Amino acid sequence: SMCFCCINARLFVFLHQNAFKAMKMKRALSIIVSVLIFLISGTAAASVHSEHIHFHFRFDKTAVDTTYMSNRDSYRRLIESISKPIQSVEIRVVSSPEGSERRNSYLAEQRAQAITDFVIESSHGKISMDDIRITVTAENWEGLLEAVTENYHRHDRIKVLEIISTEGISDATREWRLGRLDNGYTWNYIKRKYCPHLRQACI
Repeated sequence: SMCFCCINARLFVFLHQNAFKAMKMKRALSIIVSVLIFLISGTAAASVHSEHIHFHFRFDKTAVDTTYMSNRDSYRRLIESISKPIQSVEIRVVSSPEGSERRNSYLAEQRAQAITDFVIESSHGKISMDDIRITVTAENWEGLLEAVTENYHRHDRIKVLEIISTEGISDATREWRLGRLDNGYTWNYIKRKYCPHLRQACI
């Protein structure tokens, strides 16, 4: 007969081996889940990137300039997209917040017309005006808030975020308050750093 100590020893070894196997299986499952999450995230990111094409506009200009910023690559992607079957095209046009709202509204409308004509001409008859739906926003404060939240880390960051997100004030007042920070340096920095990316047409 087997002694009690031997039984305990074998039981301990059995439990230890199975616990180790369970731990390895748990670690393997964790790795698999992490890889799947990474792959899914990568696929989603690629999908978002492939769906949206951005054209940027020079300050106070309305023409679509394929030599400006990343517009050359955007034009290439537009041609690739047009080569595939398309049922409709959605275009969102926004202007950056600097300057008067009246002027920015005019610029946004003119840029909307310019990008619409550009898309139709680039399609060589595949896309007509009836296929295009356009949304126009005079001043892209939403985009500026996002840019400042993610990238602006100067000493007056909290004050800048507070001014941009304050409700119940006009955009002119918002711009005036930003212009008073740090003797005007803050607003000039924001205009130089972020506003060029906010003057855009998103297709």
